[in-house]
Amino acid sequence: MAGIWSCAKTSWRSEILVKKQKPLVILAVTGLILVIAYFLYDHYRPRCDSIFEQTTTKLGGNLEFIKTKGELFVGRERVQELAEGPQKVALHLKACCVAQQSSKMGPEQIQGCINGAKDYESKILKVTTIIREAQAAKDQGNQQLVDQKSAQAKEAVSAASSSVSELGKLVATIASASKSPGSRNHSSSPLATEKHVLKVANFAGTPLTVSVNGTWVGQWDTHSGDIPLDSVVLGTNELTVELQGQPQSQITIEVWAQRPAGAINLLRMNFQGKAAATYTYSFVAK
Repeated sequence: MAGIWSCAKTSWRSEILVKKQKPLVILAVTGLILVIAYFLYDHYRPRCDSIFEQTTTKLGGNLEFIKTKGELFVGRERVQELAEGPQKVALHLKACCVAQQSSKMGPEQIQGCINGAKDYESKILKVTTIIREAQAAKDQGNQQLVDQKSAQAKEAVSAASSSVSELGKLVATIASASKSPGSRNHSSSPLATEKHVLKVANFAGTPLTVSVNGTWVGQWDTHSGDIPLDSVVLGTNELTVELQGQPQSQITIEVWAQRPAGAINLLRMNFQGKAAATYTYSFVAK
């Protein structure tokens, strides 16, 4: 009888131990699943998003010296012009990447994108080198050499801006080739005289793609910051948003115009709760 009681007691204690350990096991398994899910997302997240991030970081780092020292030699406007370049190049490269994945781009066009980005980077490095030389000449009190280097730096800035424009034209060509037949044709309209930026605030994490006048601007599942819009024309413009899911939290898309009196909001849309679909809106630019 004592043996039976001993076995029963042991079994009862084991059962209690298992019940106590079960929540710990569940927590451990849940934690492991979350860790695995994170690494899978990080490893398999869209390659084009990684290209955008890496390009912005790499090119942006090369501009820090120019932002600090360049204004004296090339002027504030040209420094600002350069400051917008890395993000534009990154967006163009991402557009090329998306087009490649969609089989809308041939090998020559892909190489053109790569060459365009490399050309821009080399020109930015040249600007940096010239500004360093101008700064050294200034420190030595050699004003004649300062003037000479300042002129060279301004030419190099213009060359860098041209690289961005050429890459943008290539991307625009790709976008025009894949544009839907119902889209309006804005290619013959003159470009807007004001600068415009796009702002995306994505609290839902739902991927979306934005195009302006048929030109691919970018794809985001988070906040975008200020994205320069180069394809805005005088008069009516067409903004297209491809929503790839139904967001349960707020997603706002805004278009702003830079005017002498300050920034003016031209368009603001909230996509929270909207179905996955393609949405088209219009705004007027000067």
